[in-house]
Amino acid sequence: MQGTTQIAARAGQMCAQLGVCSTALKCYSLTAASINTPRTNLTGSLDLCAAEGVTGGKKVTLPSASTTASSCRSRSDCGSGQVCYFDTSAAVKPRVCGCEAGNDVCYDIGTCVSYCDLNSTVTQLERLNSGISTCTPTDNGSGTGCADNELCVQVANCQRWQCNAASQSLVPVSCDGKCRPKDLKPLSAKISDDGQSVVVTLNAYATKLSSVPCGRIFDAASSALLGGASAAMCSTSDNTLTAKMGPTAKLMPGNSLTLLTSTSALVGQVDSTLVFTGSVTVDSCTACVVPKVALAGPSAITTPCTDSSSSSSLLQAAGAVPPSFDASLSYDPSGRTTWSNVQWSLADSSGSAGGRATLQAAIDRTNAVSSPNSRLVLSLMTTEANSLPESTYTLQATLTSWLGTSASKTFSFAKTGDDAPPAVKIVGPAVQTFRLSSGMRVSAAVGQVCSGRTLSWLWTSPSGWSAIPEAGSSAQQLYVAAPVAAVHGQDIVLRVNVSYAGISSVAAGTDTVTMTAVGAAPSAKLSGPSGDVADDTTLVFNATTSTDPDTTRDLQSLSYTWDCKREDYPAPCFTGADQGDSTSSPGVWQLAPGLLTSGVLHTITVTVSKAVSQGASPLSATASVSFKPRSTALPFPRGTLSRQCSAAECASPHNTDKDLTLMLVMESQFREATVTWSSAEIDGIAGVNATAATLTDGSPSGTYLLTIPSAYLPTNLAAATITAKMLLNGLDGSAMVTVPLNSAPACTLSDTDDNSACLSVELTSSTFPTAVASVRAQGWSDAQDTQLSYEFGLRVARSDGGSGTEDRAQQLGVISSAALVGLAQGNVTVYCCAIDSQGSRTCGSSVAVILPPSADFDAMSSLSSVDLTQLSESGDQASIIQAAAQISLLTAYMAASSDTGSSSKVASGASAKASDSAVQLASSTATTLVTAILGATNLDDAQQASLALSSIATTVSSSAGLLNDAAKSTVLQAAVSILQGVVDAGGSGSTISSTFCQHITTLLVASTPSNSSSATTAALRLRQEVASSSAATSLEWVKQTLSLTAMMADSLGMQATPGGNYLTVGASGVYVSAAALSVQGSGTSASVTYTIRAGVNAAQQQYLTSSASSKAAARRRDLLQLGEPMVGQQPQQVLLQLPAERRRRVLGTASATATAAAAATAGAVAAAATAAARGGASYGSVSQEQQRLLQVLREDTAAPENGSKRHHRQLLEATSAPPPATPTSSSVSNSSVAEAQIVLSGDAAVSAIGYSVGLSYITAAASELPAALGSGLPTNVTLRSSLVSFTWKAASSDAAASPPSLDGNSSYILLRIPVTAYDVTKVGTCVLYDRTTNNLYGNLTDLQPSTSSPATFIKYDAASGSVNCRITTAGAYVVAQGSEAVAAPPVAESPPPPAAPPAGLVAEIGVIPTTLPDYSSKNPVARPPPPGESSGRKRHYNKAAVAAGTVIGGVALIALIAAYLVIQRKRALAKVAAEPPAAGGDSSSPTSSLRQPAADRSSGIVPAVDVDTPAGAVATGTTARASGAIAGAGSSSIVVRPASAGAAAGSVVLATAGIAATASATLGGSSSAAGTAAADAPTPQPAGGSSRPTTPSQQPPLVASTTATAKASAPSPRNEASQSPQSPAAASPSTVVSPFQPAAPSPRLPPLLTIPRNAAGNLFVRRSTDSVSTAELSPGAEHALAFITPNTPSTAVEDMQSPTVVTAILPRNTSARAPASCEDQE
Repeated sequence: MQGTTQIAARAGQMCAQLGVCSTALKCYSLTAASINTPRTNLTGSLDLCAAEGVTGGKKVTLPSASTTASSCRSRSDCGSGQVCYFDTSAAVKPRVCGCEAGNDVCYDIGTCVSYCDLNSTVTQLERLNSGISTCTPTDNGSGTGCADNELCVQVANCQRWQCNAASQSLVPVSCDGKCRPKDLKPLSAKISDDGQSVVVTLNAYATKLSSVPCGRIFDAASSALLGGASAAMCSTSDNTLTAKMGPTAKLMPGNSLTLLTSTSALVGQVDSTLVFTGSVTVDSCTACVVPKVALAGPSAITTPCTDSSSSSSLLQAAGAVPPSFDASLSYDPSGRTTWSNVQWSLADSSGSAGGRATLQAAIDRTNAVSSPNSRLVLSLMTTEANSLPESTYTLQATLTSWLGTSASKTFSFAKTGDDAPPAVKIVGPAVQTFRLSSGMRVSAAVGQVCSGRTLSWLWTSPSGWSAIPEAGSSAQQLYVAAPVAAVHGQDIVLRVNVSYAGISSVAAGTDTVTMTAVGAAPSAKLSGPSGDVADDTTLVFNATTSTDPDTTRDLQSLSYTWDCKREDYPAPCFTGADQGDSTSSPGVWQLAPGLLTSGVLHTITVTVSKAVSQGASPLSATASVSFKPRSTALPFPRGTLSRQCSAAECASPHNTDKDLTLMLVMESQFREATVTWSSAEIDGIAGVNATAATLTDGSPSGTYLLTIPSAYLPTNLAAATITAKMLLNGLDGSAMVTVPLNSAPACTLSDTDDNSACLSVELTSSTFPTAVASVRAQGWSDAQDTQLSYEFGLRVARSDGGSGTEDRAQQLGVISSAALVGLAQGNVTVYCCAIDSQGSRTCGSSVAVILPPSADFDAMSSLSSVDLTQLSESGDQASIIQAAAQISLLTAYMAASSDTGSSSKVASGASAKASDSAVQLASSTATTLVTAILGATNLDDAQQASLALSSIATTVSSSAGLLNDAAKSTVLQAAVSILQGVVDAGGSGSTISSTFCQHITTLLVASTPSNSSSATTAALRLRQEVASSSAATSLEWVKQTLSLTAMMADSLGMQATPGGNYLTVGASGVYVSAAALSVQGSGTSASVTYTIRAGVNAAQQQYLTSSASSKAAARRRDLLQLGEPMVGQQPQQVLLQLPAERRRRVLGTASATATAAAAATAGAVAAAATAAARGGASYGSVSQEQQRLLQVLREDTAAPENGSKRHHRQLLEATSAPPPATPTSSSVSNSSVAEAQIVLSGDAAVSAIGYSVGLSYITAAASELPAALGSGLPTNVTLRSSLVSFTWKAASSDAAASPPSLDGNSSYILLRIPVTAYDVTKVGTCVLYDRTTNNLYGNLTDLQPSTSSPATFIKYDAASGSVNCRITTAGAYVVAQGSEAVAAPPVAESPPPPAAPPAGLVAEIGVIPTTLPDYSSKNPVARPPPPGESSGRKRHYNKAAVAAGTVIGGVALIALIAAYLVIQRKRALAKVAAEPPAAGGDSSSPTSSLRQPAADRSSGIVPAVDVDTPAGAVATGTTARASGAIAGAGSSSIVVRPASAGAAAGSVVLATAGIAATASATLGGSSSAAGTAAADAPTPQPAGGSSRPTTPSQQPPLVASTTATAKASAPSPRNEASQSPQSPAAASPSTVVSPFQPAAPSPRLPPLLTIPRNAAGNLFVRRSTDSVSTAELSPGAEHALAFITPNTPSTAVEDMQSPTVVTAILPRNTSARAPASCEDQE
């Protein structure tokens, strides 16, 4: 880096940099020869700034400018009214340099200049005054002081700006009028010299415009000429309009452009009501850019090889394509890809006369093609190439651009014989570029290599470049990893020599290329206030986090230039010399309060520039923030809006081929605000729904995630500004962010999204298996990149049989053409992707039809004839990859012929139906190909590794069912070598793509050993005893698979957007997903809730879940904001928004039409839920049915007096049939997907900042893990699932040193693992598999004990066929069951009958859960999840039926069932009320009693526990409060009853079977009583016992109990789903137990849950002015039905003189406020 540092001239600093010496050693007696005084030694301590490295030596610094009295570093060095002026236009900026601690320290120096004398001030004044004069208007419309072609117009608040010399500031001076042209029009238009823009000169100053679509200024015809109404962007500056043309522009010199006559955005600055109109003819540029011509082609055309075997014809199919010479890599700097003319010619008289005649015929044929772009390729026919005499020939191509400029390029080649040197050619043009931060890669290729010859490669640098060893580099592909030892603009000459190994008689072939180093522009980052900000604080803008990607932070040299613009530009941000401090601390600009105008939007822009060598092109980047100072007198909403990007992407602009995710975080006091989105650059953003996060109590967190689809992003802008407008209490505030953009390459040959126009496909052979597609990319353009890369390949069906396709690349590099082979018969999709230097890509595809082979084609015979040894020894990667594609055709053909669909396997692992010879041939072929591909690939280069991986994936996929274990072992080692090689070489998320990982999973599946997945554990164990080698093979596969899936998860996590969708890949057997976590809140309130899935179609499940939840949240916000019902919403939401009076009429309506419609809706929703579970849901039909229910609810028919009761009865009749059973297909669907729910809070959530998580589901391990464990698997332990692995990864520099520590309560991971053949009578759990020791650890008696509990069993879900476990440690888990039987629940005694309830108000609250648990004996209800999953925490339901019920609208059905449930409960309570009081009650302590609802075991109705309180405990009129919750399930029912006059409220809690519950009663705020309720699960039938009783009296008892503690029972970690929880009876002597005797069978119904919390936290029932009963709510439930019923008339209930039922249907997280009076009770 000559010219930018003197580190190399400082001996001490070089010593320190190399680690040889250090200042920490405090060396005081160093000796060195003096440079200043010859023959003199210096002795002293280490000096890092001296040339000698010793104190007293010569100080070495960069050249430094001299200073004067007027020199300055900042404004503080200047006098009053002066500024420190830096001349940014100077070629060499004056700098003062020194040395500190061995590093160069330089700073720019400026000159103190009076503010009024600055050129910028003079220009600013001209802009402020619109470039015109003031005048005095007269009554007749004329005036004085204007020119003849001008008018003097009166301007409101007319003022003219001046610079006051005394104050050195801009001041306005009033005026009467201003002169303006009589009409506003364009004067001239001219194409810019670079050909990218049209500059239009106007006759007056125009209002400032910045990058607006030109369609708002020009008419349709003119916009089309410019490249499209929205693609071409227009800007104004003073009296100049600049139109930057789009990629499909067709404008030519001499065309006319016409301005709009109305509604134009181009208006005058003096009078904005007047628009510019008229037409103008476009003139050509003055010094137009010249095309850059590049030619590519073979350096030699060789005589065809004499070997004509079928092997040769198969492997050399691509080489049989006739030679061609390509000018497609030529480019026009204007960005236009269409050429005005292309002509070929013979450059000189070289070559034989016959050969020249042959070439001239080819030239004439090409030049006669009508389209110039079709003449870019000169192709020879096979006969012409073969008949060409041996000689050297020179071709010339001349290209003419649309601007009329031309350029020519020559290309020489030779026709050679058998003894000629290898025809080597460096791929690409003779001059290429490479990015310093990406490394250098150069590829060379040869023509055909005849049998028996092997190539030897050698790369050297004639200029002696230090990165190439002196002895050269012996590889076909030259790769130099970043950081490259070069500087921006440096030219490096490379030469490649290729010879035939062992044949010294033939000379070496050679070729050269010049590689030009291109430095990366700085990564500009600017932090500071944005959006609406307080105007009484100092504003600090900091750009010091900007970086230079080409070097380290310590060595980078960056400079900063600042600018400020107002929204009413040209009004100045500053009117004087005081413009803040931007020089004291380079990269920081501080603005004191009062410097900027309040209420006006300002944009601060920093330009970050890096030091480059003299003569090199400058490198800079900009970053901006926009803000509006506002008075804090009114509390306007405030927040921060930021770009969410992966760790691999944050340092670069956002690629427009990917979705853009933003996060809005509102300050805590404004988190209830509503949010709308807008952007001047992004059309349609207002219609994008943001996802709102909620706190653990269900209230808004003030955090929103907005994901903008890539299709919405502009492709012709360098940045886009997005605004989030927050509205609260009538006040609005804004948060803003400006995101830099990197546009993807565009196809300029199509005005639509059809990119196939930029892909030319020609079949040179169309018959299987030797078909060849000659593919060419053309017409691709990128305004931000001049050199693109191209990927060519085939698009095939997914290897795992899932929906969609995957790409198999065959060629990747700068060359724009390829010969693709391996084309299967039938329709084949060929694709090409244009890729820029930032990795942004755009692809096009085309379908080719391949004919079948002849009837006598023998694939096995053809494959047997291939000489794989010669192929392997050639070392030519391109030839090997093409050969692999061809051979894959034959093996796939063989596999299909062998009918490998059978699951039967032979001992070797191949298909039982494949012949031994076919298996052996396919296996040996695959082994040789994989080995050859790896041998020809430099795995340090991710690009080469990716291409090799794609080829190997194609090879093994085609050989499915034909590989033996030896071949599989080779495939496994290939996967390890490739992935590990790329990671070791520094591969990151940007290099290890999703496609890369997909191919790795393909290899892992193909390498799965031969253990049959259908074999039993015993059979597998027997096999291990017979063949111990099988255990070793399986163990190796399991270990490597776990290792590789973890690495893939780490890499994918680097690419994931925090809080956004997870990334998922996988083949049929190995699936990997990864996500980056986003933390909500901070400190103790920080939280993380995220669900990630892995498995078949995990991506589709994510889409349905995320889109449904975000849309539902958006609909709820919309309803609450509008206050009116909206079509398509949930009926509960619509009902809540109706006025109170109308809600009463709606709920009281009882017409036959309403009942029929409700019943029809219930049936339709149920059917839709079933269809959704089977994968065939129709969202449209469900929406229509919901609308029918809304129509019923909106009916305004007058109801009879008893309409409410009749309405509920009719709803009951409509839902009398039991709900449909969960479809069996749902379990099938869910069993293919594993799931992890991450729940973190407090310190654990804070520790998760910067971390990503990975989830791997290895279904192929179902058979391999038992085999790998061998004798280590206890006899009594059976594995019921495949391996599921959870991992953490520090994905950013902000991450903590270690992942979060989980306590298992508030922070934990909930795993859902699909299982098979799960035995509910046996104890089971998730156990940890340790691959280092090959052992299982977990809470099973048959396993060896572990020091800690790695997993806690939660439940077995029969509907989804999965087991839920809570884990606190990352690792690999598998579900196992031992020999221990599930314990039967205890039989409880009956308590005395309860006392009759006193008269008074009864508030009965029942909520329908989102799932219908199965309470049959076969599927007992599970015990509760951990406290972290209680009713107060957001829950995730992942079963197909649950998703259908929630997303599609199954709540409608659930609401109808609720009516029946409530009526049944009320009847039960009425029955209990008639019973005599209990005897023996203790009046001084809480007592318990048992309610007996009339329902059987299958109904799901469970016992109720009553906590009574002493009479007279509180005075009449005080507040009585009862609350209840079921731990982990979020479900309870509360009955609030005064025990007697003046007594406190009691409570009744319904407990779900197998789940503990708590209830409490607050006695006037002075004392309390509490109870715990639990219901048991059915007793499993013992082996050989009698069948299950069928009558209610024979049912196993349900048990309820109470204690005097409010703490829920803690479940034992080893309890099974069918086990009852530990009974609280043993914990308290006050427990009373009684058997439950149901009266009669009834339909199975779900348990009761609490309703969600409203904004105030409670549902209030107004009883009187001084006495209120309150039922506390819980956010755990999705929806609720609340029935509030006064049982008898009471003087305390003044406005409820008769029994009345009032029903309210509340959505989750409703913000409805507590009613202020009885009229508002709903």
